[in-house]
Amino acid sequence: MKKRTFDIEFKRGALAMLESGMSKKAISRVLNIDRRDITLWERRYQRSGTQGLENKSHRTFTPEFRQQVADEYLQGKSTMRQLAVERELAISTLKVWVRARRKSLEQENLINK
Repeated sequence: MKKRTFDIEFKRGALAMLESGMSKKAISRVLNIDRRDITLWERRYQRSGTQGLENKSHRTFTPEFRQQVADEYLQGKSTMRQLAVERELAISTLKVWVRARRKSLEQENLINK
């Protein structure tokens, strides 16, 4: 099933309903959306304004960025959840990057021995 996407105006409308006092549960029923989406939009809007509501799917990341984020996790500097929230990434994406980085580090250790 294809995931629904919402434009910025739709998201702003949902947040306006929230600001007017409607509960997330009521908004999700009226707009036929998941409450978690409202929470995510609210958090992104608080952090980055309207720019935070832009669609984040299909972004590309440099290998250096992926390595840096994976290293932050592997070195214990941040939890997976903290990184996901701070970098606005899916946890599943982070898991793939961490797995690849672990494999890379293991191969480097084998070569350097």
